[in-house]
Amino acid sequence: MSLQQQVERLAKASTTQTEASMLLAQKIEELLNGGGAGMSGDFSKTITSEPAFMIAGGELKTACAFSVVVGGKLVTHGANEVITVPTTMIIGTDYAIYATQDGLVVSSNFTQPDGYTADNSRRIGGFHYGNNEYKEFSIYDLKFRPKCRDPRGMVIAPSKSTFWADIYLMNTTPDLLGTSAYNAQIADGDSCPKKPAVWGGNGTEQYSTFSQYIATEVLAAYGKRLPNQHEFSVLAQGSKTGHASSGDPVKTKFDVNARSMIGCEQVSGHMWQWGSENWDRGNGVSGNGWNNVDTDNKGQVHAMTGTAGVGASRFGAHWGQSGVSGSRSSGWDDEPWHSHASIAARGVCDHLEQM
Repeated sequence: MSLQQQVERLAKASTTQTEASMLLAQKIEELLNGGGAGMSGDFSKTITSEPAFMIAGGELKTACAFSVVVGGKLVTHGANEVITVPTTMIIGTDYAIYATQDGLVVSSNFTQPDGYTADNSRRIGGFHYGNNEYKEFSIYDLKFRPKCRDPRGMVIAPSKSTFWADIYLMNTTPDLLGTSAYNAQIADGDSCPKKPAVWGGNGTEQYSTFSQYIATEVLAAYGKRLPNQHEFSVLAQGSKTGHASSGDPVKTKFDVNARSMIGCEQVSGHMWQWGSENWDRGNGVSGNGWNNVDTDNKGQVHAMTGTAGVGASRFGAHWGQSGVSGSRSSGWDDEPWHSHASIAARGVCDHLEQM
């Protein structure tokens, strides 16, 4: 059995502090002898199936023992250490957790915390602070995180092993704010997003529509994708069935009735959200042909003749549909080139877990 497997087994079995300390000492020795170079190779913890941090008793704490190299020196922490957070926490804000030789530091600055430099601090994790509460499912570290490059503004599915979802609906300036930000203009058919730099955007160029095609393209620029029906029903679970907002929400915001168990906001009764599915409405019958539909000038679609040959999924229902909204609410009557003021999008990505 490998050392890491021993660590996992003993951690899950709630071993004594002495055994845990011995295992951590072994991991430290392995690390100092060159085990695992790279961005996260010099960060080692006694359990890999959970993040190194947790919320317990309303406080941010270490969830397990871990070691990390900061400025060429090894820093170690034990389990259940209370981590001091800023006196005033700002709602809808992402916070980074830094390791320093003075202790763990929490800051909303993702470059380095105040009073430190890149040489004497190391960002090893983070979390999102919602509506005066920690988003527990948003906690991540270097080896337990979303697979996309930027982990901010995301929460993990309940199993903590499959996928992460954006907390907020996509906004119109994702290059500036990321795809998931609080109090931002929601991207939809009337307020289309700016084109990401990855796709040749210049900072001002804006899409003319917000179709399923465009939503897919924008999210792909950040290593994310649209959820399928099963993923959406999981990320939206816990919202109040039948609830709808009083009107077009316009911006990303908090609504306890439209909040899911894992902390995603506005999942139902605010905006329809594009799904990833497409299908042939003609079921392969004769009469198929090339359709010159709005693919943003990227080719034609060969399907049932007409402008409704291909269907696309959308989920959650919008502000005017209180009777049908919910985590399993879905619509299948639009096409992937359709664009409307009531259809927004939310990104998801796979989970990354390293030994």
